Amino acid sequence: MYKHPTNRNLTTIEGVTFNKLPLTRPRGQWHHQFVEPYLLSNKRVMDDALSTHPRTLAIRVDLRFPSIYHEPDYPRGNSKSEITRFIESFKSKVKSEIAKRKREGKRVHSCHVSYIWVLEYGENGSEHYHVALFLNNDSFRSLGSKTTPNESSPLVNIIVEAWESALNISFEQAWNLVNIPLNPSYRLKLAVCPEQDKIYCDLFKRLSYFAKLDTKVYGAGERNSYGCSRRRC
Repeated sequence: MYKHPTNRNLTTIEGVTFNKLPLTRPRGQWHHQFVEPYLLSNKRVMDDALSTHPRTLAIRVDLRFPSIYHEPDYPRGNSKSEITRFIESFKSKVKSEIAKRKREGKRVHSCHVSYIWVLEYGENGSEHYHVALFLNNDSFRSLGSKTTPNESSPLVNIIVEAWESALNISFEQAWNLVNIPLNPSYRLKLAVCPEQDKIYCDLFKRLSYFAKLDTKVYGAGERNSYGCSRRRC
């Protein structure tokens, strides 16, 4: 265990497991260096989501920016960070979708949204967010496909609309900035020993990428590199 090189309040670790759970490895190398508090938060969010919804749908998405987004005269809308605006909009749209189903006489379930996000920087300096969203699997059975705006699933469109709202851009622009990676969905079930549940372990391993030390900028103004939902009381 080591102190973070630029933030002495954080500790970092190296290895291939964390609390008996697997960690992602860089291709051709033995291990990443990870920020330990981020790993702990990842697990806490996963456990909180399952405590709230014993059947939880976890989905992975990537959010990118227009090339001109960081120019001084770009109309951002308000002082909140873009990821805060995205999360707020996404939660509101999920709530509206549930209300719509209820009005249509369909059976509905409550759906609390949990999340983890990380802001990263590519080799060319371009910023992007990796995001994990956790929802009630009884409310949303799957992420669905991202094909065309008219044919994609309601949940995909909700994500695009939330990013549209966060950046104050058109739906068409947001559509091209939301990326759905391969194998984006995980259906978690509450287990006595999550360390022995393959899907839980696979997701923790994938999300440990959010906690790796490199490709982040720490202390860049008021913007954070990592965030997650708070513990539910």
